[in-house]
Amino acid sequence: MNTADDDLVARIKAGHLKAFEKVFKDYYALMCSVAMDYVSDSTVCQTLTEDVLLNLWEKREGLVITSSLRAYLLRAVRNKCIDHLRTNRQASAVLGYYESMEAKFGYTIADEKDLFEKLISDELSDLLEQAIDEMPEERRNVFVMVRMENKTYQEAADALHISVNTVKYHLKKAHAELQEKLRTYILLQIISFMFLLALLEDLC
Repeated sequence: MNTADDDLVARIKAGHLKAFEKVFKDYYALMCSVAMDYVSDSTVCQTLTEDVLLNLWEKREGLVITSSLRAYLLRAVRNKCIDHLRTNRQASAVLGYYESMEAKFGYTIADEKDLFEKLISDELSDLLEQAIDEMPEERRNVFVMVRMENKTYQEAADALHISVNTVKYHLKKAHAELQEKLRTYILLQIISFMFLLALLEDLC
């Protein structure tokens, strides 16, 4: 890890919530974006990302990171998504069926909690759609192909007649733009997450 990561991790291990808030703010959107590569449901992506961050906080005293903090978090969310897919494959198929029926016939199968989560998910989806639409055309095409259509870097490069390195550049810039434009939403998520942490600490 670099010096900044060392300091941030040390402060998290010491129980500094401000340090944890910075990690949440800096990496939440990126982790959700990576989760979308594996799980198409944005609500599930948010839940899995928050689970990874919550686990980071709960196990902070024994935290050992040998790579960069960014690499550690992205690997953790990928592993979380893979575990989710392995253990919830059948349940996901059933849920997908009911969601498609809801969309087709206009009725809801959700209880109040599910409806609230759907509203939050829809809000994030709308913000993401707007942010993606505002990207430069080539960057938007790269992001859609790789992150939403699950094309490889090479496939996107071939389709757009650009190099793989250009694809990677556009993805990096796209992630940065999304983090900036979703900052307000992320801050609201931080407040909710901090409230959850406070409740958990009160129960300990």
